[in-house]
Amino acid sequence: AALASLSGVPGRGEVKVEGGVLNILDRNPGISHMSVEFLLSRLKPLGVLRDAVLLVDPVSKKVCDKMDKDLISDVAAKYGVSMEILDNGEIKPEYIEGKKTVIHLVKEGYQ
Repeated sequence: AALASLSGVPGRGEVKVEGGVLNILDRNPGISHMSVEFLLSRLKPLGVLRDAVLLVDPVSKKVCDKMDKDLISDVAAKYGVSMEILDNGEIKPEYIEGKKTVIHLVKEGYQ
């Protein structure tokens, strides 16, 4: 409920409720296991991680190669959140089916 009133920063971080699903978007060049830990640790007390999925969009192969997917996956698992690495930004329906919270992290980098 508290998150629903937070709109975020357009284009950088946004929070929306659509069709009963909480959608959190974070566009950030600094996405790492530490930033994911910080984010999930703040969301946990709000009770929004049950039936949540973490979608990580590395934007490009160059950026993806520098991102430690295993460490990020370990953090997501610690909080009981499933995780998917997106390919070309494609969110497949099966990734979000039945989820109450969708956390979409876009790791933007300089090309």
